[in-house]
Amino acid sequence: MYELLILVSPETTTNLAALEATVRSEFSSLTPPQPVRTSIKNDRLTVDVQGFRFHVDFSCESHVLEESQELAAQFAANHPARAAIARARCRLELTSDDDPDMDHFNDMIFICQAAEALGQVFIFDPQAGGFQ
Repeated sequence: MYELLILVSPETTTNLAALEATVRSEFSSLTPPQPVRTSIKNDRLTVDVQGFRFHVDFSCESHVLEESQELAAQFAANHPARAAIARARCRLELTSDDDPDMDHFNDMIFICQAAEALGQVFIFDPQAGGFQ
């Protein structure tokens, strides 16, 4: 299972529809293009890659800013964008099905690249305890 928090810079405006379009573009630009199915329901984008599902929830709840400040203090002490990380009011929360053989690791990277194409984001891996 993959699990990442993608904190959205305060200067970046995005939503799940924009991410969905960028994800589709990212996968179609691969050589050869990789088919994906996407859907948005209840603030959740589902990306289906050959039956393997990623879920991306979009949150701008009040607790996000508080948690961004905590992540910046605990894990971004030497990060050049520490101040911007601490001001992130929205985030994308990426999870997936179990992937014990890491067959879909690159697919996770493609979704992260799609998020980065939307504007400045900060990718936090809670399992590794650090920003990418």
